[in-house]
Amino acid sequence: MNKKLLAVAVVGALASPLAFAQNVTLYGGIDVGLQRADSGQEGNKMFVTSGSWYTSRLGIKASDDIGPGLSAVLVAESGIFADTGGTDATGFWQRQVYGGLDSKQWGALTIGRQYTHMHNQSAGTGSLLATTLAGTLGFSKHLTRASNAVKYSSANYGGFNFGALYSFGAAHTGGGNTNASSGEDTTFSDNNKYWEAHVGYAMKPFAVDFAHGVSKSETALGSEDAKRNQLVGKWDTGAFGVAVGYATDKSDDADVLDRRVVWVQPGFRFGGNNELYASWAKAKDKTADKADTTWIGVAYRHLFTKRTYAYASYGQTSNDNGAGQTPYSYAGPAPTGLLGLDEDAKAFNVGLAQEF
Repeated sequence: MNKKLLAVAVVGALASPLAFAQNVTLYGGIDVGLQRADSGQEGNKMFVTSGSWYTSRLGIKASDDIGPGLSAVLVAESGIFADTGGTDATGFWQRQVYGGLDSKQWGALTIGRQYTHMHNQSAGTGSLLATTLAGTLGFSKHLTRASNAVKYSSANYGGFNFGALYSFGAAHTGGGNTNASSGEDTTFSDNNKYWEAHVGYAMKPFAVDFAHGVSKSETALGSEDAKRNQLVGKWDTGAFGVAVGYATDKSDDADVLDRRVVWVQPGFRFGGNNELYASWAKAKDKTADKADTTWIGVAYRHLFTKRTYAYASYGQTSNDNGAGQTPYSYAGPAPTGLLGLDEDAKAFNVGLAQEF
C-alpha cells in the first residue's frame, strides 16, 4: 500500500478531521542491532539495542495549503524501543508534536514540542551524519528538544538563514543534553525558561552556522542563567567531507558550569553505496573538578537502498576525574561519575535499519 494512503488510513483512525489535510504522510523506521558495551562491569556485556544508528520512530506529518505560498503544518512523532516494544516514559509523542504556519517567502512559525535550532544546527550544518556517531555521539551537550516552545525558522535568502526559539518551560539543566519535557513554572517567573537564536550560511559544498542559547533557572534563593555558544561548519563534496565544531557552556556561577568542547568529523563515501565516518571530540572542564572527556568513534554503513542499510560502529570515551560520559546509544552501565575516578566506556555496534 502506498505510504501516503496508509498514512491517511492511520490518521483517520486516530483523529478523522486530519484525514482531510491536503498532504498527510506516515514516516519513520526501525533500527535493531547488537551491542557489546563495556565500562569495566563484571556482568553482561552483550545487549540487543534499538536506534544505534537511526532512532526508531513513527511519525505523522501533514500540510494544507491555505493561501498563496502559505501552508498550515503539523508533526506528531513518537520514539520506539524496538528491542522491547516500549515507548518513552516522557510521553507517547515525546520526540516532537507541534503545529504552525509555513510560508515559502517568510519562513515557518511553529508551536509545541520540537527540535531546537542548536540541534538542527549540529545534526545538519555541522555534521556529516545527522543522527548517530558523528552527529550525536554524546559530546555536543546541546538542548535537543524544547517543550512549550514557539519557534521561528526563516526561509533561505541567497544562502542565508536564521531563526529563534522561546520555551516557556524548558527544564534545561546546566548545559546537559536534555530533552526539556516539563511544563511552565507558575511559582517563579523565570524558572525553566529557555531561548536561543541562530544565523547561518549554506552554499554547497560549504556551510557555517552560529547559535546562542540561554537556559534560565530560578528558586527562592535567586536566579541563574546557563549560556551556550556554538559554532559549526562543514565542507562536503559528496565523496569526502569534514565537519568541525566549537562550543562553550558557562553558567553565572562558573564553579557549577564552565566547559569548552571541540570536535572534528571526517567522512568518506565510495563505491556508490558505502560510507565511512570518524569522530573525535574533547570536552575541557574549566571548573575545579577538571572532569574532562575525550570521545573517539568510527562508523561504516552499507546502503542496500536509500532507506535500508546495515552498519557497524565503535565508540569510546576516556573520562578524567569522574566525568562519567558514554558513547552514543550506549546500552551498558554508565561510569560511576565519582570525582577522582577515571572510568571509561566503549561500545561496538552492528545492526540493520529500514526507514520509510
